[in-house]
Amino acid sequence: ARPLPHPEVWRAAYAPGTLTPAELSTALEALPALPLAWYSDLVRVQLYEKAGQPARAREVLDRLRERLQPDLARMTLLVSLVAAGLLLGMLVLGVLGGQALLGQLRRAEGALPFSTLSTRTLVEAFILWFFVLSAGSWGLRQILGALPGPRPLLSAAGQMLLLLMGQLAAAGAGWALLTAGARRRRPRPTPHADLFSAAPSSTADAAGLERVARNIAWGVLAYLAAVPLLLISAALLSRLLPNVPTPPNPAVNLALSTRGPVEWVLLVAMVVVAAPVFEELFFRGVLYPALRRRWRAPFAIGASAVLFALVHPQLPLGFLPILVLGSVLAGVLELRRSLVPCTVAHMLNNGIAILMVSLLRMP
Repeated sequence: ARPLPHPEVWRAAYAPGTLTPAELSTALEALPALPLAWYSDLVRVQLYEKAGQPARAREVLDRLRERLQPDLARMTLLVSLVAAGLLLGMLVLGVLGGQALLGQLRRAEGALPFSTLSTRTLVEAFILWFFVLSAGSWGLRQILGALPGPRPLLSAAGQMLLLLMGQLAAAGAGWALLTAGARRRRPRPTPHADLFSAAPSSTADAAGLERVARNIAWGVLAYLAAVPLLLISAALLSRLLPNVPTPPNPAVNLALSTRGPVEWVLLVAMVVVAAPVFEELFFRGVLYPALRRRWRAPFAIGASAVLFALVHPQLPLGFLPILVLGSVLAGVLELRRSLVPCTVAHMLNNGIAILMVSLLRMP
């Protein structure tokens, strides 16, 4: 275990005995350096009580209660969202499982996305997209780390804007390779017709609009069905590996540092819109059909989900929940033959995660 920063503060607050005025002053001066947020007031209360100043301790505790009172409603909303999602998810999971057992859960008609492209083109496009995305992210970290002093690019808004541009550049590179591969395979000159496969070719087509609406509904159902599986897998892995640290998701760090409306708009554009669209396009739209041509559906779903989990930074504790999510997303693609449901489910997953982080933020 790593040693606690400023151990003299913790020793002064929680070791047996009393504090002299000099020891109290030293501990109070060191306390602001600890990243404790509102918990630092609880430590301050303990210090005052050990120094024989109960009136000051009560004063600090009363201010803390007033400060945290508005957060009670947010925490209540958060718990309610988790409980509602768990109950609805168990219901949806039970209904879908029953339909599968009765043989009523049938695959939609149509081919998988990009079915006219060769396996080599699909694999090359996925590798190019992932390489440009990873290299861009690594280069961004190196540039930001090398900049001395405060710079506009070091702000949360600057970082999010650069990351969003990196996602667009990677997607553009992969799409260009897909387009080049499609032109080599006539009669279709571009892969646009394959993008959503089961989506309508014209918004004026009533049947097509119905398919889009049904696929959106399937995306919502897929996410609800994934919620209990995600919660169970996260709880199981944290129980099996209680002392293993897990790197936080970079999006969580950005959400915690987001303040103004411009930063929130950029965060939503990057995490809730761009990332799900591009990841679904290349993981489920490009990689999965390539794997599906080689293997049966269960093996292709499992392989794509493993790769999806491995490229995310929340290892090791985040591996199992992300694996579950990747399996659900690939499964709904196999069932509906469209990228619309898995993109909607991915957007919901990221959007609700950002909402929960914003509710958890303390003043």
